[in-house]
Amino acid sequence: MQVYYSGAFGALLVFDLTAPDTFKSVSNWKREIDSKCKLPDGSPLPVLLVGNKDDLPNAAYDKGELDEYCQSNGFIGWTVTSAKTNHNVEDTMDTLVQHMMRHDAAFIEQRKAKEEAAALSVNLAEPKGGSDSSCC
Repeated sequence: MQVYYSGAFGALLVFDLTAPDTFKSVSNWKREIDSKCKLPDGSPLPVLLVGNKDDLPNAAYDKGELDEYCQSNGFIGWTVTSAKTNHNVEDTMDTLVQHMMRHDAAFIEQRKAKEEAAALSVNLAEPKGGSDSSCC
């Protein structure tokens, strides 16, 4: 696993809304993330697709195509931003963090249930009563 993926719990894949060629590399990056990163429970990393430079007049995107693309390629969704004007940057990060927290909460619940089941099986296996093992 590459160092830049180590310990990741979510990702943003950003492309330039004014340069359609940048969108072509998104699927390669998504495949790489999916092949190299898994959450502790084995599920894929939540990845949000982000079109940047929404502030420029030649920024172009098709909502329907992006909806379909995200659904067929395992993205949690998509959004548009402008890093220059800070348009929608905070909301984008909030969306990713919310998805990461949902996965984390589900993982914690699964781990807690496994630990409780293991503790119960240990308790059931331990003999009750005194040291005398004879039966009346």
